[in-house]
Amino acid sequence: MTIESEAIVLYSKPYSESGFIIHLYLKNGGRKIVILRKKSKKLYYQIQPLTILHVTIEQKNDVAILKRCETSTPIINIPFNVVRSSIALFVAEVLYKTLKVDIEDENLFLFVKQYTLYLDKTNFSLANLPIFFMLNLCKHLGFAPNITTTENNNVLDLINGITTQEIPSHGYYINNEHTNYWHKLLHISLLETHTLSIPRHTRKTILNNIVQYYCIHNNDFKKLNSIDILHQLFE
Repeated sequence: MTIESEAIVLYSKPYSESGFIIHLYLKNGGRKIVILRKKSKKLYYQIQPLTILHVTIEQKNDVAILKRCETSTPIINIPFNVVRSSIALFVAEVLYKTLKVDIEDENLFLFVKQYTLYLDKTNFSLANLPIFFMLNLCKHLGFAPNITTTENNNVLDLINGITTQEIPSHGYYINNEHTNYWHKLLHISLLETHTLSIPRHTRKTILNNIVQYYCIHNNDFKKLNSIDILHQLFE
């Protein structure tokens, strides 16, 4: 079976001495693990995190071979800017650790593509982009928190994903101030992320709390290796 699709690179690693194993997220086909049986400098740059490709994949039983890959939408700034590339690495790792193999979701693909293009091209502040991405990814994954109101000193119960006036006995909750930021991030557009002013120490706590929320609601979600880099960049 031959698959042709637009694809976003999530992760790659060397395969023997002459190829790569690449995790892709396909517009038509969902996440797929493929083998690329050749190496070159051009191919190395094409398989960096969040690169957008057009691919041809040959599926033979349980083995998927990447027969052809071409740049679909050029990424100009991410590879040459440490902040953009670090966010791209973070986002790709989150997707790598949350998306299921072969489950197609065109709306999610378009969300990730739009986010990638904005990350590549915007001249506005990038600081809120990681927390915006993780919170809005929740909507596509099916466990977005139900924050009905941020008034009356409500807190967000991380276990049940709802706001409440009572502090949960289990101890997994975030305070009213941070709940308010979560609410705003879930209701602004990508183009508005730079307009939301969040203190640096608060943003770091919010990111850590979102990761904790993922761990609670996704049993397969593991520690993020790239999160420490983000914390250092935005200190």
